[in-house]
Amino acid sequence: MLLFILYLLFFEFSALFTFIKCFIQLFFKSVNIPYVWGKLCIQFAGCKLFLIEKSHSLYLDNCIYLSNHRDIYDFPIDAYITGGSGMFISRYINVFVCPIQFIYTCIMKNTVYFKRGAIKDKCEFNKKICNALQKSYYKNMIIYPEGTRRLANTVVPIKKGAMHIAWTYNMAIQIILTRNKEHIINLKQFTAEYGVNLYCYRSEVIQPKYFCTFEEFNNYVSVIWEDSWGKVYGKVYEKELKIKPLIVEPCELKYSNWFYFFHNIVPLLLFTWFCLL
Repeated sequence: MLLFILYLLFFEFSALFTFIKCFIQLFFKSVNIPYVWGKLCIQFAGCKLFLIEKSHSLYLDNCIYLSNHRDIYDFPIDAYITGGSGMFISRYINVFVCPIQFIYTCIMKNTVYFKRGAIKDKCEFNKKICNALQKSYYKNMIIYPEGTRRLANTVVPIKKGAMHIAWTYNMAIQIILTRNKEHIINLKQFTAEYGVNLYCYRSEVIQPKYFCTFEEFNNYVSVIWEDSWGKVYGKVYEKELKIKPLIVEPCELKYSNWFYFFHNIVPLLLFTWFCLL
């Protein structure tokens, strides 16, 4: 329980630690803040990342990453695994769970929030997401197509929302699944572990322009999702997985160092000062 509380507190304040760490680096080189944030959280938890055999290269141009949603640490892990290139889509409930993280996401423009439940106008909702992506610093987005956190290792049908966005706005799809994310911290069971091994698989890149209809495209993505799931969770014992160390380099974002400094770090430093008063 003590480790669980420690991880939860660190996650809440990790954005502040990240900005402090990046402040000095900003004077010497370009800094990808989401990448540094993810790496910092992974290092704090003592995790090691491995790439499952036959994984494909990370696609970085106008892509939707479909990832498995296990628990709250998914966000920094997936931010790191995607090279800090992706914008998240998250429910508003997370604002109340991690209010300081909400401030971070507003400053970084890396999350679009929505209310859980039926969306009246899905076309308008998808348009809102893509407009937010264009106004952000990112080229890609990370979506959890299962629709909720799942701890089971069995595959389930995925929702069509991400595929509709990809089809309408001609965005590529790449599936990125990671095993054991829920063992770092588990909000449902109030447990946490140190030194968890994470096993990642990246699928082929799926381009909607090569399909005649949306249904063909959606069905193919579903097949690749199930195939990718089998590669990650098909082995009962982790030692049976054929792996190699996973090394991810940060991607370039759409801002200059000093533009980023004045529009993001200064507001966050003021916010930090306000919190400490």
